[in-house]
Amino acid sequence: MRKFPSFESLEKIAEYGHLFCCQKCRDLHEFIVNEKNRYRKSAVLVDVSPHKAHGSEADREKARERARQRQKERQMARQFVYMTTDQEKEFVPIHIFDYNKQLHTISYCLSQARPSLSGWTKIPLEATEETATEDITYSISCCDFTIAGGKLLKNQFLQQYYKNGVKFLTMFPDGTAQIFYPSGNLAIIVVQRNKDTGYVCIVQEDKSENAAIQAVFESCGNSTCYHPNGIIWINITVRGGHYSDQMGNKVKTWSWPNNLQKSNPKVSFKPVFLALNQNVGVRILGQDKIAISFLGMGKQAKINVGTKVKPLADHHPWPKQVSEDDLLLFACRIKILRIFAKLHGCLDFPAKDRWTKLRLPSYLLKWTMKLLCLCKECEVSSALDNLITEIVNSPA
Repeated sequence: MRKFPSFESLEKIAEYGHLFCCQKCRDLHEFIVNEKNRYRKSAVLVDVSPHKAHGSEADREKARERARQRQKERQMARQFVYMTTDQEKEFVPIHIFDYNKQLHTISYCLSQARPSLSGWTKIPLEATEETATEDITYSISCCDFTIAGGKLLKNQFLQQYYKNGVKFLTMFPDGTAQIFYPSGNLAIIVVQRNKDTGYVCIVQEDKSENAAIQAVFESCGNSTCYHPNGIIWINITVRGGHYSDQMGNKVKTWSWPNNLQKSNPKVSFKPVFLALNQNVGVRILGQDKIAISFLGMGKQAKINVGTKVKPLADHHPWPKQVSEDDLLLFACRIKILRIFAKLHGCLDFPAKDRWTKLRLPSYLLKWTMKLLCLCKECEVSSALDNLITEIVNSPA
């Protein structure tokens, strides 16, 4: 019986072919050598030495900023959940010298005018060209300023301070108010536009000079919130609103179910929570349930900036509102998809005599009909209607 070859000799099988008695023996030895080499490669240690970071420093800073923003939004959402308004204790105006250690919440609403007996406040008519063209066949009502516990603060002057002596809140008898950050900078201001024409609530960032406006809320139902880079975050009107990302792209749109339009939304509104900064957050649960919450150094205040809208007897339902840009983009998308569908058909059937017999996909025909019906529902101008019809019917 021949001696079993060593692994060193097995690596040179071609040179030591006489060591094998048969082909099966040689195959077995080759298998052993291959397994040995495979385990040898797997035993190589992985390099765990430090390597260069991926991306630039600016990209990493943007990622950290996005993470901080998401953390702020989660914190504000949790605070909104646990925030109570019905079981809060009443308090009286105090100054820094007799500061109360208990945490109090001030809650009040933007008011357009003193509520009428029926509970609705009609928008006053102004002799201006701007308001003359507006539809005033609906009414808006809001609650007056209230503190926690539901007690009205009419014709009263109120001041409160932080523990460090910095002013926290100032409310005036005419309904205007100011809320300050713990640093002393102005955070929220409520001003009256004109006599009996409603209020405006403005939120500013925590800066002593050149503070950017982060949100504007009007008692007539119009509101706008801004991203830190100045791009519109949320825009709200009497009809509805839309939510955009930091690049300005629309993420979602909605319409309020206030019976002002011909068709009410079939999908219920999903709540939106925003963290404008570390102290100010916005909670949107509905058209009449929009609240600004301020939290800072043991003090909290809540402003209800929502509005209740009710159509009057002579109100004619508005047509469905879709921007002209969205309609044109939808038409151009249908045209591009038609071109791609025809290209796929030409690739599938190279013969020219079949090209004229190709049919468009059924979903493109449905989209075209949907777009034309949408133009009728929105009551667009004849020029825009003709342009959209020309785009969707143009030969591919």
